Amino acid sequence: IPLPPLETQENIAHILSVLDSKIELNNRINKALEKLSKLLYTRYFVEFNFPNAEGKPYKQSGGEMIYNPTLKQEIPKGWEVSNMGKSSLAWSIQTKIDKFIGEKTYLPTSAIQDDTIVDFSNKITFEKRESRANMQPIKDSVWFAKMKDTRKYLYFGEYSESVQTFILSTGMYGLACKKNALEYMWNIISSNKFDTIKNAFANGSTQQAINDEAPSWIPLLIPNESVLNDFHTKTYKIYKQKYFNERESQKLSALRDYLLPLLFNNQVEVC
Repeated sequence: IPLPPLETQENIAHILSVLDSKIELNNRINKALEKLSKLLYTRYFVEFNFPNAEGKPYKQSGGEMIYNPTLKQEIPKGWEVSNMGKSSLAWSIQTKIDKFIGEKTYLPTSAIQDDTIVDFSNKITFEKRESRANMQPIKDSVWFAKMKDTRKYLYFGEYSESVQTFILSTGMYGLACKKNALEYMWNIISSNKFDTIKNAFANGSTQQAINDEAPSWIPLLIPNESVLNDFHTKTYKIYKQKYFNERESQKLSALRDYLLPLLFNNQVEVC
């Protein structure tokens, strides 16, 4: 296979390196943002040391705690416990899509790695799609894979302008979230604790997975509105920035894949 001159190869390598470096930087930033959000979540909803009326850590400062028999632990006074999928914070998204014109991008579970979409290549029409391509994501929703021991998650905020261009698999379970509860629900469903609970509800003889009713049996802690609003205010910009970093990386990756054959075939000039 004939190769371009060495100088051209070095220039091509430099261009690709710049793109890869920016993608890697975005990935590092997003990991740091996610870590920050999880630290805040732990402080607010695991340790219960959210700021009280005086700005001091609630539990450390002697905030009143009440034992909850459902969760088998103490929770702050005034907080409630409901069920995931049937609460005031989040409710199940039904398996059904409306008829659409043109193409959409189908995301089977194999197109999702951890919390990242890694394959955008599967284009479908309403008439020509597999039966599992039957979940429409919406803004302010979180999603997780039903399969046991499978950690795949997605979230779509109000800033997710591309949400209507996707169709998800029925292998994903969706929760529509109250506007100020998206970040709270995301931290719950992407936690190790939730994964353990989900696995416990999974059933099946060959491929074990939860059914559509299972999330309605999973207890959900309902914080008071002021604490939920405070957490939302602190984390909204984190997830908005994380989303746009991911979008930029997707565009850079597509640009890299588009340029590579053109560069090696001398279809574009490298200066």
